Amino acid sequence: MPARVLALIQDFEHQPVLASGELRQWLDADRAGFISEAIETLPHVADGPGSLHVLRAICADADALQTLTNPAALSEEAAIGLARRLQAVEPFLDARLLDLLDGLAGWHASRVLQIVAAISDGKRIMSPLAKLLRHQDARVRSKAALLIGQSNRNLWWVEQQMAESDARVRANAVQSLWGTQSRQACALFRAACADPSHRVAANAVVGLYRAGDQRLSRALESMVSSGDEWCRAAAAWAMGETRDPRYVRVLAQLIRESTGAVRQNAIRAMVRVRKRLQELQQQPPLRIWADLMGSRIEVRLRPWIPALPPMAFLVRQGDTEVGITSVQCRGVDDAFYELYIVNPPDGELTVSVCSESGLGQQVVRRGVD
Repeated sequence: MPARVLALIQDFEHQPVLASGELRQWLDADRAGFISEAIETLPHVADGPGSLHVLRAICADADALQTLTNPAALSEEAAIGLARRLQAVEPFLDARLLDLLDGLAGWHASRVLQIVAAISDGKRIMSPLAKLLRHQDARVRSKAALLIGQSNRNLWWVEQQMAESDARVRANAVQSLWGTQSRQACALFRAACADPSHRVAANAVVGLYRAGDQRLSRALESMVSSGDEWCRAAAAWAMGETRDPRYVRVLAQLIRESTGAVRQNAIRAMVRVRKRLQELQQQPPLRIWADLMGSRIEVRLRPWIPALPPMAFLVRQGDTEVGITSVQCRGVDDAFYELYIVNPPDGELTVSVCSESGLGQQVVRRGVD
């Protein structure tokens, strides 16, 4: 870490007047050198009077913002962290960063948009973002589509983007609706699962998962069994995005039986899933009481957990997942979840619950409806 900037920041604590003078002299004598050292140092220094002065100096310099966004200068994580701190000094930082895009190479412009996506709600920069949809670089167009979609959550706009020839734009338009649970959004996700691009289909599967639409299972199974290597690799990536332990068996099979990109993505996904599983296993186990009555399963939890998403529930017979058509929360004093399953098989079923409060499961047998 450059010692001069660090010493200057520390001087502001005790001798602010002298430190301010030194800062001005340094900027006059070697602005580029100051910017380079400041951007390298600030990610490692906590907020305080000294770092605040240095942040203001960076905000006042367009060249400094260009250096901040250069992938050669900082990692993406460090650049976003520093940009968030700069935004406290300069509320219009997102608009100023977009002003840098003219003349930047595609790889540099893509990093600028990554930073803007992390710090901005996009509402006041819609007009310049819309212009970027016609940018010559596909990465820039796709990131602009993601930012616009996340900002306006406009289903009609996303549907319009699905006619784009660029698969990256379609994929990011679909991703922009992640977390939307409306019937219309789920219908768009289901349609996008049939997109010829593996990127679009994988983002649609994640969208269905986050919307709690159990019909994602069929689309995911189709991708996993596809003869297209990239489609299988995208399926593994999608399972990693969910971090859901239900996919441990499928990922283990892909790791055993696959090579290349499929195996790499499956290993990465397994790491993410197992990390979450370990976190959940550190929680006290959930106590579950489940009753199977025809095509309906009543599930009671202790402690009670309200508003669990549908994907928190899993029903299996052996290693085979049993489809759940709907999940409803019933009752008040004696509250329980009601699961409806597809073609309930004979024999024992295992009902599992996976929530941020912990894990639990119980074996159930058919009762009287």
